[in-house]
Amino acid sequence: MQQTIREVKLSYRTKSRGESLPLDNSRDAVAYLKGAFDEYIEQEQTYVILLNVRNYPLGRTRVSIGTATNTFMNVREVFRAAIIAGATAIILAHNHPSGVPIPSRSDILVTGQIRKASQIVGIELQDHLIVCPMADDEEDLFFSFEQNEWGTGLSVEVPRSKNAGRCRLEVLTGGVS
Repeated sequence: MQQTIREVKLSYRTKSRGESLPLDNSRDAVAYLKGAFDEYIEQEQTYVILLNVRNYPLGRTRVSIGTATNTFMNVREVFRAAIIAGATAIILAHNHPSGVPIPSRSDILVTGQIRKASQIVGIELQDHLIVCPMADDEEDLFFSFEQNEWGTGLSVEVPRSKNAGRCRLEVLTGGVS
C-alpha cells in the first residue's frame, strides 16, 4: 500500500510593488497593513507581519477571521508562519470594525499569552496593533500595545478628523506583565 506524502511549502505572493523598507515603528507597520483588512471589512481579522533580524518584512499572513466583535487568536497559529519562514520577530495586528481602536479585556489577556509564548519560541513579539482602517486618503486609526506599556495604563490617540489635532482616550483597565 502506498502512503500519502505531503510536503509543506511556503510561498510568497506580491500584493503591491514598492521599495522594501524596515518596519521600525508602529506607523510603518500600520502602513504595511494598508488594504489587508479590506476583504472582510465587517469582521475582525488577525494578521501577523513576519520580520527578519533587521526588521524588514518577510511578508504578512492572515491567521484568523472572526465576527463583528471578536476574532480567535490561537498562539500556535500566530507563530506557525513565523517558524516556517524563519522570522526572528513578528508584529501581531487585528482590526476593530467598530472604528474604535481601544483594546478589550480579551485583547489584553491574549497579548500577554502571546508575549509569553514569544519568549519560549525565541521569536520576538515587537508589537500588537489594533487597527481601524479608514478611507484611502485618510490615516488609519490604531492602538499600539508596545507604545502603551503592553496593557498597563492604557491610552490611545485618536484623530477627531483628518485635519484636526489629536484627542486622548483614557482606558481604565488593568494590564498584563
